[in-house]
Amino acid sequence: MKTNRIQIHATRISCLFAVLLVASAGLQAATRITSVTGTVTIYTDSGESRPAAAGDVLQPGDSIVTSYHSEAVFQANGVDVLLRENGSVSEPDGDMPESISLNYGIITGEAPRSSGGMFSVYTPLGTPEIGAGRFMVNSIFNVERQEMILQVENMDGRVALRSRYAGAMEYGRYYTGDKNYNGAMTEDTAEIPPEHTAIIRLHVEDPYFADRVDMARNFAPEVMEHPPSPVIAVVIPTLTPEDPSVQVASPSSRQ
Repeated sequence: MKTNRIQIHATRISCLFAVLLVASAGLQAATRITSVTGTVTIYTDSGESRPAAAGDVLQPGDSIVTSYHSEAVFQANGVDVLLRENGSVSEPDGDMPESISLNYGIITGEAPRSSGGMFSVYTPLGTPEIGAGRFMVNSIFNVERQEMILQVENMDGRVALRSRYAGAMEYGRYYTGDKNYNGAMTEDTAEIPPEHTAIIRLHVEDPYFADRVDMARNFAPEVMEHPPSPVIAVVIPTLTPEDPSVQVASPSSRQ
């Protein structure tokens, strides 16, 4: 009888320990804001909004939006991430707690090198997968070229890009590779070498544009004040590496 009680007690402890582990993993995976600068707003999935503050934890469907001259720092799956001005990220619906969605704008961050996990950033044109080290992800609409652009830089770690394009990514000037999004291709994942940048483009006249780009989510509010018909007439910084007046992210760090 005593042996049975000991076994039951041990079983209860094991179950409690398992529950605590799951809860701890959930808390770690949740997107938690650690600091805000300027005007930063949280929008809920139901459309409500409130000023963001350090300590806020995003619920599934919540979004962080930064205004001009504003920034937000948050943690997601153990990764420290900076959302720069005029940007937006969203918490996924709960099925993928190790990821976030970059709606538009720029994020930079650093994943622990000791971590064996993977941090994914969902964008209209592909999914950067961060294993370790510093990274940058930029998702914008380029007005001059009339195309959506995804720019992913692996500064010094392990970064891969899951997307759809023909052929292998070839890196040339500024250690940058440049490919057009091809929705007819099978999605594939390729490593981005350290100190290299991959760019994916999708023109507004491409038949896959409407399928991949959500105009209500993937454009900054300032852009949507003048919605495209089909051309957007708002100035946004250009990210073309072949343009001598524009540099890709952090070229000065390369020798």
